[in-house]
Amino acid sequence: MPSPLVLASCFSGRDCARVLALGRALPKHRGETVVPTENYRSGSIAWIERTAKNDWLHDLLWEIGQVANASYRFELAGFREPLQFSEYAPGNHIKWHADAGAGFISTRKLSISIQLTDEGDYAGGGLEFCPGGEPLLSRNRGTAIVFPSYMPHRVTRVKSGVRHSLVAWIHGPPFR
Repeated sequence: MPSPLVLASCFSGRDCARVLALGRALPKHRGETVVPTENYRSGSIAWIERTAKNDWLHDLLWEIGQVANASYRFELAGFREPLQFSEYAPGNHIKWHADAGAGFISTRKLSISIQLTDEGDYAGGGLEFCPGGEPLLSRNRGTAIVFPSYMPHRVTRVKSGVRHSLVAWIHGPPFR
């Protein structure tokens, strides 16, 4: 199985602050999945639709996806859904899952997670990948973690503070 890529300093401190302000201003929803499962995920999310004011954000995420895709070599088409702004407070988590699945999400190829919070502002909340369940070493603000959307991952329970992230999915034709 391919490894996730950790790309440091993809977002500047200013970029992170802009995304945090944008996400915090949007209505929050309970984080759920396509097939709701009890106690599967806790935390809140907001959906960032593409607008003229945030084209810069989509352009930057597309560029990150293109850089990462040099390793994966997937056929990519673009974004087909809003970006997900996630907030994990103490006790919040998401269990093992993959971002790709049946139906609409079957064409997700690359998942991109951007660390928006300084690593010292929260404890726990590690992004881990199967098969080893090892947390990634980098939790630096502005870091992009890119991985195939079919790769199982989770966010461990936040112990203190608040963890914020931005998640994007780049779609493409079905795998053959």
